[in-house]
Amino acid sequence: CYAGTNLILLEIPYTGYQDWMAEEVCNLCYRYRLRPVLAHLDRYVDRLEDRQLEALLSLDDVVVQLNNHSLSHRAGVRFAAALLSEGYDLLFGSDTHNLTTRRPDFDLADRALLKKLKPSGLTGLIVRQADLLAEAAGAVGAL
Repeated sequence: CYAGTNLILLEIPYTGYQDWMAEEVCNLCYRYRLRPVLAHLDRYVDRLEDRQLEALLSLDDVVVQLNNHSLSHRAGVRFAAALLSEGYDLLFGSDTHNLTTRRPDFDLADRALLKKLKPSGLTGLIVRQADLLAEAAGAVGAL
């Protein structure tokens, strides 16, 4: 879990995803009152069958985390825009391992999102992300 929240970061297996996995995640989240965050979903979209992606996105209160770098490609921007238009909560992040070869690329994400969403839309997204994290922290206190 993200420390101090009810958010659990879930990485989809790069190979070997099985249909039962979405149901298992659903059961775990219900049992422990967790909110699933699908990590790096942008990496796996082409590896999942449509029904598998739909099952993951239909998890209760699912949050989708996308890598900032995915927004350097049109397909990544389109995917993020589609998720936003469908009402999914998004978090943007990175696989930062260092500041040279695996940088966080938040400036790249800001530029790409600003083009697509315009200033008010980007501000709204940033506020929603902050609210989501605050709600998740409050959910821990309520347990």
